[in-house]
Amino acid sequence: MLVRKFKCPACGAPRESAGDALLVLCEFCGSVIGMDTEGRYRGAKFVEMVRDQTESFMNPTATQARMNQVAADMQRAGEGGDRESWRVLAREYYALLAARDPSLVPGGVSDPSRLATWYREAMFSGEMMTFDPEVRAAQAAYTGELTALMQGEDPVESGNRMLEAARRMYTIMVEHPDRPENLLTEGASHHAREMVRAALSSLAATLGEGVVTTIRREVLGDENAGGGRINCGNCGAELARPAPGESKVQCPYCGGIVEMQTEDPWVASTVTNVLVALDHMRRAGQDEDHVLVPMVIWQILMPLQQGQKVDPASAWSVLQQTLPDVAPKSLQKAIQQVRQSQSPGSPQATLLDDLLARIGT
Repeated sequence: MLVRKFKCPACGAPRESAGDALLVLCEFCGSVIGMDTEGRYRGAKFVEMVRDQTESFMNPTATQARMNQVAADMQRAGEGGDRESWRVLAREYYALLAARDPSLVPGGVSDPSRLATWYREAMFSGEMMTFDPEVRAAQAAYTGELTALMQGEDPVESGNRMLEAARRMYTIMVEHPDRPENLLTEGASHHAREMVRAALSSLAATLGEGVVTTIRREVLGDENAGGGRINCGNCGAELARPAPGESKVQCPYCGGIVEMQTEDPWVASTVTNVLVALDHMRRAGQDEDHVLVPMVIWQILMPLQQGQKVDPASAWSVLQQTLPDVAPKSLQKAIQQVRQSQSPGSPQATLLDDLLARIGT
């Protein structure tokens, strides 16, 4: 197990957590520490998160139900230009949001001053994004670049345009005459970069860590992106990262081996999406192989239909990770059925032939 070492942002005490920890409670000052979520929502964890979100939507708690109602009322107030009603509603909404998800507040809700700062900044930013035309236009531009990134456009170019749109948005808010003096004091560039970082963390599950690391390094200038500490799972010693092209490192103290998982971003994204779809299908009673396997195959073929390329080894990896319990004969039969619908010599047919050959080996 990889161990993460850090200092509590509230009191500075040295802390340790599992490498994939999401929240940590500081035993010295009681702060709830929200950890970086980059790459945490993968595979089964992502499926569980989506399932929880679906359950929250279908059977919301009293807090969530009230938040949904207040959010709807805020939207109506915004569309009607009723700023005063929006403010009254927003005060309750952001209080409920912090109570439901304390990790949104840097350092946790146990620090009253940090909670108050987060609350005021959320209120001000939300109001500007709702009522100020210039901020809304910049936000729309940011959302457009974020969509382009998710649709596969060049990550560095999309990342630079996202950062510029976020900087324009925060520049307007920082220079706005209604901004309280003690809010957004770090400047537009700082808040824009934090906005992009937060977006990348939430998109790591679908874009893949390779794409996220590239943007963080080349757009945000995060030299240590993708280069966090590694600790020996046997003795806990801090280790150097593997050499380029290598995935394993040996502990010089106890001889233990730590293997780093290197993922193809397309494989990581496709596996995540397929696992979510499979979970929904199985929960709906559609758990037969002849239903599930073709769905996975068509998901693998989708990039080819859009003129993109799919590496056969990557496609095979998706099948192995998403359908590990399917018998080879069932897998072979499903691929052959899909193969019959493809034109001879097409990229789809060639890829399916490669997968059939791998089953036979």
